[in-house]
Amino acid sequence: GIRGFISYRKETGRTERHSHTTFFSLSDSLLDVSQLQEQPKEQLAWNAAAYYHIKFRKKHTVNLSYGFQYSKDDERTDYTDLTAGPVLTDSLSYRSDSRMLRHELQADLILDWERARLSATFILSPARKELSTARRDGQSVRRNYTALLHSQSILFHSLLGEDNSIDLSYYGEKSMPYDELLIFIPDYSDPLNVRTGNPDLKNPYRLRTELSVSTLQSKMQLNVNYSTTRNATDYRVVFDPETGGRLYMPDNINGNYDLGSQLSYHTVFGQLTWGSTVAYRYQHAAKFMQYAGESQASRNIGENHGIQVGLSPSYSRTFLTTELNATYTLDRRSNRSMEQGNYRLQQYRAEWKATGYI
Repeated sequence: GIRGFISYRKETGRTERHSHTTFFSLSDSLLDVSQLQEQPKEQLAWNAAAYYHIKFRKKHTVNLSYGFQYSKDDERTDYTDLTAGPVLTDSLSYRSDSRMLRHELQADLILDWERARLSATFILSPARKELSTARRDGQSVRRNYTALLHSQSILFHSLLGEDNSIDLSYYGEKSMPYDELLIFIPDYSDPLNVRTGNPDLKNPYRLRTELSVSTLQSKMQLNVNYSTTRNATDYRVVFDPETGGRLYMPDNINGNYDLGSQLSYHTVFGQLTWGSTVAYRYQHAAKFMQYAGESQASRNIGENHGIQVGLSPSYSRTFLTTELNATYTLDRRSNRSMEQGNYRLQQYRAEWKATGYI
């Protein structure tokens, strides 16, 4: 492999209240892993970045950066299973090439106060990707994709009163689908189960947010989190009643999210330590499902409600320590389209341990 690196750094106006920093770097790497794997593969990447740093009022910081990346990924897969026959061998042997040029504008903000801190990162990334794939049987596909990708990350921490605190976080990212989902030549090696790609897939957006509140005086902690994916990917199945064959194609689907919360309490009464937790989780899952007599897959919704209660008291003396861990779990899953798929599960678990000292 070959790797190079060039950097330039400059600092001006450095004082106690204000400072600037400029940084530039350029690097490249070339890797040929054809000797490391059974199939030849070549990867090439160029990276460049420039940074500008501002610090004001001793505590607050702003970082601005620009970078670009050019990457090349070539891969060839050969199947030499002679027992599979020439048709299957040719249909599975392929070569795929990927070229991607991506610009990235990033802004980092850090604000510090006496009892609070806020840090945020915003990234804007225009990207262009060229994909091509070809098989030995002569079929080939070439497509270009452009997208305006972005991500956000926000973290906030604050002290409330003497011993209380609150934390809030948010993260969101818009990305491109995987290459094999966008560009994939239909595979007819099994005529009854044909798989293909979908060049019209939308870019997924994933987000997660979380809130945590801690009260040390009453020794309680509350945590709430939420996550979801917009334009998630699932395989849609198209059924041909005349031939009995199925076509599997990735497609975008919405309605997948997860909500969770947990409340914990911990306190001490002399030699007795008492701990307890209550947790709840709700999952809403959407996927494509095909039923008998339908030529197109329909959208199916599954729900999951989960509750867990835990107790963990312990008692300690000079010659004896005893502990108890007990949990109760209730899991209820339902399917809006399939009544027979609903079920309810209850689980109890208890563990007691005693240790004596002589």
